[in-house]
Amino acid sequence: MKPFLLTFDVEEFDLPVELGHQLDIDQQLGVTEEGLEKILPLLAKHTVVSTFFVTAQFARARPDAVRAITAAGHEVACHGLTHRDDYNALAREVATQRLRTARSILAEVSGREIGGLRTPRFQSCACSIMRDAGFTYDASAHPTLIPGRYNGLRLSRSPWWDEGILRVPISVLPAIRLPISWLWYRTLGPWLGTLGGRAACFGAPYLHVYFHPWEAIDIRRFGVPRALAVRTGDRFIDALDYLVAWAKLHFTRSTVGDFVNAYCVAVDGVATPVSLSTR
Repeated sequence: MKPFLLTFDVEEFDLPVELGHQLDIDQQLGVTEEGLEKILPLLAKHTVVSTFFVTAQFARARPDAVRAITAAGHEVACHGLTHRDDYNALAREVATQRLRTARSILAEVSGREIGGLRTPRFQSCACSIMRDAGFTYDASAHPTLIPGRYNGLRLSRSPWWDEGILRVPISVLPAIRLPISWLWYRTLGPWLGTLGGRAACFGAPYLHVYFHPWEAIDIRRFGVPRALAVRTGDRFIDALDYLVAWAKLHFTRSTVGDFVNAYCVAVDGVATPVSLSTR
């Protein structure tokens, strides 16, 4: 069976701010923390491990929440210093230093080594910058088109090595490259969403999906349009429960970090990359 890579982006809930609404930073962090408190028991019920990509800003402000993630056996990885960062737009030295700082904060708070990165909003970042900041893998590649955000249609649907960084792309449907994570999964609903998950495995070595803890909160009260808030709150928890129960029957359970480690071999005591695919 292929691995199921379930991931969550633990970030400041700044979606309402993007849409022109007022929401102070403490409220943004509080919504995410409240969502985490609903998601962690669900994962424990199913004994499923996940990878949580956490911003350093959240970790600094809510250290107990991050420690609860690691105490439950999940992987903590990096989602940037803040969710506002765009490392492609920053000078190389600034981007590298901000990512080093983020990685250091997360390691201190979680008590774990931090090997993985997912950039905020999947913005591009040079792999050499990630490598110099101390990361070993990148989970930011999304092989689809999101108008106004990014165009990843030419990216591989399977992992590849890029300047010493293992790129671990998010799953999309083959050929048509439609996304199947967060909003798209909620819009489709659990039955069609899991059907899409099965299809996304064709020609790929895993099922890799992502969500946000704040989806476990009914976000309509923050002025988020119904189209973006569909099936949030308790309905999201039910849909996630369905997905995880289904995945347990058809996949092995793995964090992204464990998946990455499985594609390294020891040569003279040093972890050496194994070639997986080319772009």
